[in-house]
Amino acid sequence: MPYLTQPFGQDGALIDLDVGLSLPRQQALKKAGQPIPAAVRVRGLVDTGASLTAVDLTTLQALHLTPTGTTGVVTPTTGTTPHQLNQYDV
Repeated sequence: MPYLTQPFGQDGALIDLDVGLSLPRQQALKKAGQPIPAAVRVRGLVDTGASLTAVDLTTLQALHLTPTGTTGVVTPTTGTTPHQLNQYDV
């Protein structure tokens, strides 16, 4: 498991990170002779209680991604009924 040591800032546990295509997706594009979009630098919130990673849709669009599946997400506003969201291979 990755290990990160960094002080909390005024806005909480924020880090800069690159979001890019997964290695299998990069290999598939390369094999098909298609360009591989560059990773997108984003500012992210580290949420140690989260069970998944959420990425802003504009970041996913910049990578020209299409959904690879869906997953149910329960939030304070959904109650006990999961809201279905797209999954992406990043």
